[in-house]
Amino acid sequence: MSKNKTVLVISDGHEQFALAASMLRDDGYCVLFENDIAQGLALAKAETPQLIISELAVPNVDGLELCCRVRDDNTLGGTSILLVGDLSKQSPIVADGLRCGAADYLQKPFDQFTLFGLCRDAAGPVEHTETSLLNFEGWEIDNDLIYTN
Repeated sequence: MSKNKTVLVISDGHEQFALAASMLRDDGYCVLFENDIAQGLALAKAETPQLIISELAVPNVDGLELCCRVRDDNTLGGTSILLVGDLSKQSPIVADGLRCGAADYLQKPFDQFTLFGLCRDAAGPVEHTETSLLNFEGWEIDNDLIYTN
């Protein structure tokens, strides 16, 4: 059993996050999606995610505005934010996003495994409260060892 941590993706292109979202879910994270900033912020206030991933600039999503609003919110102020977009890391807009409170920026197209690793680093590890992964006919397998009863 695990204590889920939540990752919220605010993007109008969910398919580009599909593999990383699947890997995060397999690792015990809850992954939520929203299409625009208003709905994303409402969901963030309801779910208090450990990480918000947002497009830097696409229709209905403005990553700079999102960063400012999250940082100004008493409930969400400590939430990590990862911005993604087509711009180079040297772009002044990307620098503005980092100054507004984003933890990092990932340029598209991005590697899904890189995104997965950044998400795990930013959201923190999922706490597994039970170490047993499998118990079958007297064999108990956990993260480290195999035991017999």
